[in-house]
Amino acid sequence: LTFLAFFVPYILVNQLLFLVVGYGKKTWRGHQYSFALFPLWIRACWTAAANVWFHRPLGFVVTPKTTDPDEPRPFPWRLVAPQLVAALLLLAAVVIGGVRLWTGAADSVIGTGVNVGWVAYDLLVLSVIWKAALYRGAPRQSISEKEHSL
Repeated sequence: LTFLAFFVPYILVNQLLFLVVGYGKKTWRGHQYSFALFPLWIRACWTAAANVWFHRPLGFVVTPKTTDPDEPRPFPWRLVAPQLVAALLLLAAVVIGGVRLWTGAADSVIGTGVNVGWVAYDLLVLSVIWKAALYRGAPRQSISEKEHSL
């Protein structure tokens, strides 16, 4: 309960500040992508540190934003693997917590409940990655189609 007494006000103020800073804007999608792209942030920090400490070049690749609609594109398993592993580990933790609670090995129903709630929140936020992975890019437009749409 001591942890919750400090954590709950912190997370509420954090979310309130997020709403204040993004007043009038839809910030949920940005929040989801910021959280779900944790492998990208880890890699960015790692390459920046390697650049500063070991003088290695920064690794950055611009991804294409359009695609040929006739070109088949496989599901990008490599890009969503870290999120999939994280989601599976979170689900395994819920199962383990439930079993520990059921067998009486858990210290606290409140602790298990808080962790299950946090896992549910994490999975909700991570869910955006599946929509992004299924996105196949905007179809290419000819110059005449672009002029017509303007």
